[in-house]
Amino acid sequence: MDAAIKAINDTISLKHRGGQLQAGAIVVLHSFSKKMGSNPHLHILLTEGGFDKSGKFIHQKFIPFKAMRKTWQYQVLTRFKAELSENKAVSEFVDFIFLI
Repeated sequence: MDAAIKAINDTISLKHRGGQLQAGAIVVLHSFSKKMGSNPHLHILLTEGGFDKSGKFIHQKFIPFKAMRKTWQYQVLTRFKAELSENKAVSEFVDFIFLI
């Protein structure tokens, strides 16, 4: 869930010239599907923008999907690689995915 928050904050901060923004978000891990099978995924309620360093809320009507997807991918894969650094196959697989 930390990767989701980091990806959201990085994405909403892309167009803000004043630095990093801090979004308001509720993130819930949902571990099953309708049919009660294993299907781990996140549900996220997100503010339309975020707070800057001075505490001012910066409104953003649009969060770019492609940027969010790439930021999320980067956060998750780099965390996998860091946690499983002893596993050469995982490191090579993560490196391969970044090339795609």
